[in-house]
Amino acid sequence: MIWTLFFALIILLILGTLLWARGIRYRKGLHIHMKLGDSEVTPVLSDSGQTMFDIGGKTGMLLKGDNGVVQISYGDTDEDLRWLIGYRYGEGTPKLRVVGTTMTNRMPYRRFVILMTAAFLVAASVGFGIFRMTKVSALLRRALTSEVQHSASADVIEDKDITSILIAVTGEDGAPDMIKTAVFNRRSKSVRLLTLLGDTQVSYGGRFCRLAEVPAQELPSAVEDAFSIKVDETLILDDKSFVKVIDSLGGVTVEMSAAEAEQVNSILTERYGEDCTLLDTARLFSGKEETGKVRCDGKQAYSLTVVTSTGAKPDSDYIRTEREDRVINAIATRRSLSKLLLSTSRFNEAADGAATSLSAGDLLKLGFDTASYWRDYRDSYRNTGSIRLPVNCQELYSADGTRTLYTYPAQLRQAVIRIICYDMKG
Repeated sequence: MIWTLFFALIILLILGTLLWARGIRYRKGLHIHMKLGDSEVTPVLSDSGQTMFDIGGKTGMLLKGDNGVVQISYGDTDEDLRWLIGYRYGEGTPKLRVVGTTMTNRMPYRRFVILMTAAFLVAASVGFGIFRMTKVSALLRRALTSEVQHSASADVIEDKDITSILIAVTGEDGAPDMIKTAVFNRRSKSVRLLTLLGDTQVSYGGRFCRLAEVPAQELPSAVEDAFSIKVDETLILDDKSFVKVIDSLGGVTVEMSAAEAEQVNSILTERYGEDCTLLDTARLFSGKEETGKVRCDGKQAYSLTVVTSTGAKPDSDYIRTEREDRVINAIATRRSLSKLLLSTSRFNEAADGAATSLSAGDLLKLGFDTASYWRDYRDSYRNTGSIRLPVNCQELYSADGTRTLYTYPAQLRQAVIRIICYDMKG
């Protein structure tokens, strides 16, 4: 990728050279600043199409050519005057050269300074971009490299303009607590965040089980079988890595209810003991308001995503995933992306518990694809938010009371096509 940027810079330099090498258009009142050794002369183009000048003991002439370009006649030289600063004209030593052109009788050092400053800024921007990409590459190399395990029998939806990234967060037992798929559609300039319900019934290891029971590394195959979504890349974080990501961002602000805050404190006490900070529910919910925006550190935010109930009965998958979406939305902001790109080193510890198939080149390609239309991608997500799959399903209960969601493959496939290919909501 660095070589790609290098060759792109070379092409820009060549195009710039061609631009500056083209002929100067004849304009009345244009000052042509020329030098011959220590001698200087600045003839001013006249409306007659002929301008005489003397330098170095010789007389020269600037003419208006048939193509509207300034032609120089000096000694044995008879050619177009070019924009290329420093280009030499004539025979012998020293040779006549053009320093620049202005519409006032001043030497064009100011233009030279401006051009050199612009060139420096462009070079500095390219260099900084390459430097930051090397930092991101080092961060990705620190994470475990995983390969996407595709299903051999799944009838996935193929579309060259669609890229899907499977994102999963695993708990202490290694089973996925959170399963989401980010789908980028370059054709419609949109992004969809699909929340895959963990209770979805899937076939794994010769038996039916819940999607949340499938090991994280086997998730791509299970997702392709159950949802017909082709998984292009994966990003899997364990619970500690997810916590470190949020702490690296300096925390997130999440809306939650008083009942959820109480459950968060219970989970914090059970999982982390004294190695955590409890939410001050008395201060946060001192008034009549039952909900409020709470600033959370990594452990508090992660605990909110694993709350399973705020009452006597367990919450449904829809309610649990809605809590996850609140945390994800708080993370996925432009400010968070800026910190990742500009302060990459603070995320190094978070990479220790991550596994991904993404490379720096994949991220750069995705960035180039989305940068020009980032407002469209942003607005498309704001308009739809997270979409939960399956949309329609049937609840099944086993003898021990375990619930699974039985899907109708044909209907689910049609829903996925509508969502990721035609930007519908289901």
